[in-house]
Amino acid sequence: MMISTKGRYALRVMIDLAEHDRLTFIPLKDIAKRQGISEKYLESIVKILTQAGILEGVRGKGGGYRLTQEPEHYTVGSILKLTEVSLAPVDCLRCEPNVCPRTSECRTLPMWQDLYKLIDDFFEGITVADLARQTAVENKNSGPLSL
Repeated sequence: MMISTKGRYALRVMIDLAEHDRLTFIPLKDIAKRQGISEKYLESIVKILTQAGILEGVRGKGGGYRLTQEPEHYTVGSILKLTEVSLAPVDCLRCEPNVCPRTSECRTLPMWQDLYKLIDDFFEGITVADLARQTAVENKNSGPLSL
């Protein structure tokens, strides 16, 4: 499993928005500038997040994006599940139910299932608020955190 730039950048957008007034719409160009990410690339990411109801967007003067809920309500897992094809460590776990013809005799399947559960539990146990707090502390102490 490898997290794509889309997944990492989606988390950066969410953290950026969490660090700002939740009632204010933040222009995408401001987020792009602060994060050092192409505005064009961010457009495709915020589209996914907006369609999922995680972000609210307004066009025009005074427009931008904001979180639809408090940062504590968003897990890293929920964001990555929107942006990544799968968090499964092996192909056979990408589909539910598992359609691999070797499932009944596969000696490694339980190990991969356990790993998948660990990955899911890990990412579901971290919120955007946790990352925003962590980033604020690290910025104060040593500089920017890179995702």
